Amino acid sequence: MQIIAIPTFVSTLPLHRAVPLTFPVFSLGIDPTAGDEASGYEMGKKATACVLLREDAEGLHLDRVARLHANGEIVAFAEEAARRGPVIAAIDGPCMDVPPGVTGRPCERAVQRMGVSLYLSGGKQFPSVQHWMRRSFHLFAAFAAAGYVLHGSLPTDDPSRDLPPRTMIEVYPAVDFALLAGYAPDAPRKLPKKGTRAGDSVRAAMLAALGLNLSATVSPGPRHDLHDAAVSAVTAHLATRARARLLGDKEDGGCLLVPMPVLREVEG
Repeated sequence: MQIIAIPTFVSTLPLHRAVPLTFPVFSLGIDPTAGDEASGYEMGKKATACVLLREDAEGLHLDRVARLHANGEIVAFAEEAARRGPVIAAIDGPCMDVPPGVTGRPCERAVQRMGVSLYLSGGKQFPSVQHWMRRSFHLFAAFAAAGYVLHGSLPTDDPSRDLPPRTMIEVYPAVDFALLAGYAPDAPRKLPKKGTRAGDSVRAAMLAALGLNLSATVSPGPRHDLHDAAVSAVTAHLATRARARLLGDKEDGGCLLVPMPVLREVEG
């Protein structure tokens, strides 16, 4: 387990509270790695990237960055923050499976209609994708066992509402980056593939435009999963400010949280 403290302020998101917070609020972005059904992760694989944002009376901060392995480690990382204030854990992966014979959930179809491609639940997938989805199911279950409520009662339409103490949400970084591109005027209209030098450079620049400069981290491992975790945390933070919306149906396949407003047209 590696946890890195970073005292960087995130100050460029154009959001301000009329009444300053009297306690911190935490937004945790999680980019799970592939795993097996028994343990929730595979030993020897790259660790899961976690990025924690903290909002307090002074503003929004990049609190900590971690690369963790077991689901219990990830939940414990969130729980350390939960002892200080409400936590919204944003997980890059499906929160639930679909019934046999069904391909795609309503929230996934909604993302497709926005021009962003993604893997559909229940469809024919590469083994690595199947493992990633299964890992996601286990991770949501681990957070639920710790008292986190799926989507909870986030103030997505009313910023004056109190935040629940422990919330977990499903996010999809590809659509988050696309919808947040308006905050980074120099970002291309169609983002290069992540994991490539061009793709990682563009995403790093977009996060820097939001005030999240991850270039100073000494965390080993791929950068693209760190970027996905960071933008997931930003999306969770936007939900606390009534600047995110849910796609899908809580009762029919789960919901997916995306930023709002769409500041630039999304291209496929």
